[in-house]
Amino acid sequence: MSFFDTSYSVIIPSRHGSFYSEWQNCLDQLNALSINYITRIFKINIFISSISQTEFRTRKEFITEAILKTFGNDCPAFGVLAIFPEEQFHATIEAGLVKLSGEDLYFRRYNDLPYSVLVKNKYKELWVNGIEVRSETADTENVSKEAFDLMHKILLKEDMTFDNIVRQWNYIGNILNAGQNNNELVQNYQVFNKVRFEYYHKYKLIPGYPAATGVGMNYRGIMIDLYAIEPTEEMQIISVGNPQQINPYHYDQIVLSDSLPSCKIEKHPPLFERAKLLARGGIWQLLVSGTASIIGQETTNSGSLLEQTRTTIDNIEKLVSHGNLRLYYPQIVDKTLVSYKRIRVYVKNISDVAMVKPLCTEYFGNIPSVYIQSHICRTNLLIEIEAELNSGKTD
Repeated sequence: MSFFDTSYSVIIPSRHGSFYSEWQNCLDQLNALSINYITRIFKINIFISSISQTEFRTRKEFITEAILKTFGNDCPAFGVLAIFPEEQFHATIEAGLVKLSGEDLYFRRYNDLPYSVLVKNKYKELWVNGIEVRSETADTENVSKEAFDLMHKILLKEDMTFDNIVRQWNYIGNILNAGQNNNELVQNYQVFNKVRFEYYHKYKLIPGYPAATGVGMNYRGIMIDLYAIEPTEEMQIISVGNPQQINPYHYDQIVLSDSLPSCKIEKHPPLFERAKLLARGGIWQLLVSGTASIIGQETTNSGSLLEQTRTTIDNIEKLVSHGNLRLYYPQIVDKTLVSYKRIRVYVKNISDVAMVKPLCTEYFGNIPSVYIQSHICRTNLLIEIEAELNSGKTD
């Protein structure tokens, strides 16, 4: 078996209070989770409120010190993001857990960045959160290049390349804002896509791209999380398309222009797959990219949050359907087993969580779910949902 028995836990404060009291409450819960003798934490995402660069940096440094003190030499991959949690909380944690049944879990560091490695026989997983290079200027192009350079160095340290990345999370500060480039206004997301294009084409040797999410954060700069694997010979890694959507790397220039149609600079498409299927023997795992209300390549239901939510869920339903998955992996035989492991829901306006949560719960069920505020990659998109599915049966 190639896959580890992983699960997720979402931690929110038990009551409202100051940032520091809410954070301490979350940390206490995380610490209780960490001393469980059945599972161990291999990754942590921490979402916090902040109203300024200075406040975020201060809070992040405080949290980082607390996490390093709590876990010591056994510190898993973790990242702190300036993304507002739901219910007007100051902090929310999403933790990834792995069952202990003989697997090897290693905690390593590149400089001062902790990351996690899981190894079993010839199979290996690498989890890295919070990849960033602090810059006072926070020039999107430069900090993007520095972040990708850091990714490259960590991958090389683990004898991996960009071809090993199966899932990537890209957090872009002020994602929809534009800056000057050769006397033209260029959106920060487009700048990031240009850098991603350059690094993928420099370091990737095999076709296809990772599954990915690309959203904004309330902090200048770039932060990246990644999940990479060294597969066994029997394992298949398959890019899965959505029957209702064009692959994002085929978007045309008109769609890529978004709110800046006058910009004449060539715009690079976002290089990611709609989903990534990992399959071996009798099991499979599906990593669903950030998905929005897009049919073909066009945004639909602009201005209607509920309709965008329904279309987004419908897109995911079509993607994970038995009929669609069999097009890419015919060995899948179980027509009814679609079991979600977790979801993360990004909404443009945090007050909208109350409207979308019942719809998401109705479809996905009572599973670990994170609802957070973030600008999506298009000005007319109000919601984005990512998901991960449990293993299913094959022939």
